[in-house]
Amino acid sequence: MRPYLERAEREGRFGVVAIVAAQEFQWVFGARNRSEKPGVANFEFTKAELRISVYYFYVYDPSTSPTRDFGPGFIKICSYFPYPAKVWLNGHEWAKRQAERTGVDFTALSNGFASCAQPRRLQALCDRLGPRDVQAFFDRWTAVTPTPFTAADRAAGYWWELSLRQVEVSRTLVFDDPRRARRSFEALVADNIDIGRPKRSRSCSPARCARRPASHSGVASLLHAVTGFSNKSLRGHVAGLLGQEYTSSQMSYDLRRLRLHGLIRRLPHSNTYVLTGEGIRVAVFYTKLQNRLLRPLLAADKPPARPEIRRGLDTLEHAVNQYTLNARLAVAAA
Repeated sequence: MRPYLERAEREGRFGVVAIVAAQEFQWVFGARNRSEKPGVANFEFTKAELRISVYYFYVYDPSTSPTRDFGPGFIKICSYFPYPAKVWLNGHEWAKRQAERTGVDFTALSNGFASCAQPRRLQALCDRLGPRDVQAFFDRWTAVTPTPFTAADRAAGYWWELSLRQVEVSRTLVFDDPRRARRSFEALVADNIDIGRPKRSRSCSPARCARRPASHSGVASLLHAVTGFSNKSLRGHVAGLLGQEYTSSQMSYDLRRLRLHGLIRRLPHSNTYVLTGEGIRVAVFYTKLQNRLLRPLLAADKPPARPEIRRGLDTLEHAVNQYTLNARLAVAAA
């Protein structure tokens, strides 16, 4: 759809750019007549994942009006009850249009900002994006596109209620040479190669050795939390890493220490915390320390450790055992 959306932007047009019909699996309701008697209806309603028709309405929201400024987006509506719908928007595009309207100079990327002369003003604009803006976009375009609900249905209270299903956030990285981007991508893959695999045993986790690494490891596991973390939400992760009970008072003490060291900060008027830049660096360091050094070293006596390392450890173990035996310090046999 990108060529159609870009063409609409170049020509200064706004509205529904394209409609795409597709077949997709969706959770919808079905019904069957449980009665075995002819002419008697006794329906049973079930929810099942079925392949049904869906329609994508790709729209271009213009930047010429303060209430119409999301740029490209789409609304997907399923044709089967309960008619699930999906809205897709790009906050970067919204922020670009807000910056242009208010005179904030910036250099744009295809999906983000390469640079900005007034980063604080840009951040303030981004902070203005909220639920009302998303709801207004949905209401604006469902008013001009066909929906399964009639005006009478909506008057009776039958309509969609929007909720967040997926939020994608990122830190924009700009490289001055393609080879640096390749190295960064290779390092990212190496750091996350086992994502999605069954969890490995925690018996060699450094989090069992001291509470502070456990707190850092727990914080690292919550990097994806856009709205921050609390005493309660983080405590469960730390208790799992420690493999033992971890009280609320212990968590409060650790959070206070992390805050005093500048690794986390408390959001105003709340009991929620977020990582600082230094906190992210410390969390990443502990994660890499475990995955790249401690875990391989503690499991170096068995595959996939290299054979020469395993042979060296066997030789060392044999020498230590022999030395202990000669000193008559070996464990007595039962």
